[in-house]
Amino acid sequence: VPEIIFMLCLFGYLVFMIFYKWFAFSVKDVHHAPSILIHFINMFLFVTKKDPNNPPLYQDQVVVQVVLVVVALISVPVLLFGDPIYLYIKYHSRQSKKLHHNTRPHSHPSEEDTVDEHSPLLGAPHSSRRPVLQSQTSRESMGSVNTTEEDVELGQGDHRDRKS
Repeated sequence: VPEIIFMLCLFGYLVFMIFYKWFAFSVKDVHHAPSILIHFINMFLFVTKKDPNNPPLYQDQVVVQVVLVVVALISVPVLLFGDPIYLYIKYHSRQSKKLHHNTRPHSHPSEEDTVDEHSPLLGAPHSSRRPVLQSQTSRESMGSVNTTEEDVELGQGDHRDRKS
């Protein structure tokens, strides 16, 4: 939402000025038509005095431009800090919920709260193991360095310095 507000305040207004100039001034008035570029630059510089060489496109144009620039500038910190602040608050609320949940008397931890040191990190069920693609004998005969999870847990594995 802040991105849309920022874009509409700046570029949407620029498109509005282009269409307004097309409809308000004809080819006969081209020498007296105001410059959109100068108005857009003055919008960011907060130039409020009237320029006799570049009249406003419409009445109260300066007020509208100041409001649009202020709204666009207010949306910049939201764009920069919105996600980090949201993630910070979300993280700390989760931590406080876990802390509160773990300190309750007689509470039974749920499956997602329990941490099994042998569980995979990507959220697979705790009891699942990676499938063994090759049997132990075929791995040894091929001289593979691959080991299974069970080999690692038991302190075994394919060691190159083993005597056959």
